[in-house]
Amino acid sequence: MISDQASAFANPAYAAIGTTITGPTADLNLGIKTFLNGALVSNIVIDTSEPATDTIDFVATDQSGLTAKRTFHLAHLGCE
Repeated sequence: MISDQASAFANPAYAAIGTTITGPTADLNLGIKTFLNGALVSNIVIDTSEPATDTIDFVATDQSGLTAKRTFHLAHLGCE
């Protein structure tokens, strides 16, 4: 099971996007990839200085090749 949590603040900082995987110990050895606007990334960095819409995908793959994906759509108006 994949659960998520996200927090956004009124200033340009965006924090606490995360994914938690729960299940039997044997099932926790997953490959997790993070995508920002379709590009594979190791860290999520979003420029909120200009209005935009961004998409964040977390994709987990187990040892059998089964996948689960959680998608966030983030629309921001831009901050100074």
